[in-house]
Amino acid sequence: MVGEIDRLLKIISEERQKLECVLNSVSDGVCVVDRDFNILSFNPAAERITGWREAEVVGIHHAEVFRFLDDKGRNLRETNCVLRQAMEEGKSVYPLVEQGAIIGRNGQHIFIAGGAAPLFDDNGDVVGGLATFRDISSEKEAERAKWDFLAMVSHHLRSPIAKINASLELVLSSKLDEQSQQETLETALSQSTSLAELVEDLLGAAQLGLRKISARQQPVAIVPLIRRQVETFKISFNEHRFDVIAPPQVATVWGDESKIEVVLSNLFESVISLSSPGERVVIEIREETSEVVVSIGNERAYIPPHDLNRMFGLFPCLDSREAQTVSGQGLGLYVARKLMHSQGGAIWVESQVGCGLHFSFSLPRLEVKSGRENPDH
Repeated sequence: MVGEIDRLLKIISEERQKLECVLNSVSDGVCVVDRDFNILSFNPAAERITGWREAEVVGIHHAEVFRFLDDKGRNLRETNCVLRQAMEEGKSVYPLVEQGAIIGRNGQHIFIAGGAAPLFDDNGDVVGGLATFRDISSEKEAERAKWDFLAMVSHHLRSPIAKINASLELVLSSKLDEQSQQETLETALSQSTSLAELVEDLLGAAQLGLRKISARQQPVAIVPLIRRQVETFKISFNEHRFDVIAPPQVATVWGDESKIEVVLSNLFESVISLSSPGERVVIEIREETSEVVVSIGNERAYIPPHDLNRMFGLFPCLDSREAQTVSGQGLGLYVARKLMHSQGGAIWVESQVGCGLHFSFSLPRLEVKSGRENPDH
């Protein structure tokens, strides 16, 4: 009898280990609760998604961990939680359905999709529930970005189209003298050209997004390249001051010169759009252990953190006035990021109140070894 009990206990232990192995390996979060919605178990995926550890949540009411928010970010007192629905109705809720946003342990908002199933005892009574959920924040962000993109494109199209239509109506009305007709047609042509440029930008962005960009890596003397760009921009923006700060000797970088030129041009345009006449545009070159870092900035502009993270997106919908000015430059920052990544470089933006805004990029530097120049990495 004792041997039989030991055998059954061993079987139960092995089955429990198998179940724990399955729960620990699945990518979806799994949360098990008792009949009072107190949490009994929380798998590693649930910990990763919410930020809560199992030891912190076992015994806590489900609603204390899964705090749902409304569209304005306020806590919801009553929710259509799939776990509650499954336990009250006594039937599973699958496939996963979008549940909305919850507040993670660190205060972040996490969009989740979830499903649930009731757990029964031998008499068929509901004694608990099992909820599975996954983080769909990236999908929600992609969806939001899609609609922001469509709104931005519509905004860019509406104004020139309206001006072209108005110009043509004036010409067709035959109420204008010859000089006025010429000026009106020139306005229409200018707006038509803007539309064509926007379409070219969109096609270029589509090509960048769909294909891998090839870069012709070679040694590039970065300082002379920057100084040539500065001289070019001084001609068109002579009301600005351009200061280049660089050590006496700067290592050669490893990159594609033509692509670096495009990146520099796009960053100059973005910074100049934030600068008032007479303000400084500061270009600083510095050497790190294995790379050369180039920063281009304005000492007065400021963009808040939540806009900084979106500035390199495709027509980002940004909140602050300064950020809207930069994003209004078209696809320059989006293209710059793509081109830097194609060369194995990095690109980023920083901004602090009182310190201004700085765009920076880095490229591998070269070392002279045995008469040959080779990238450090």
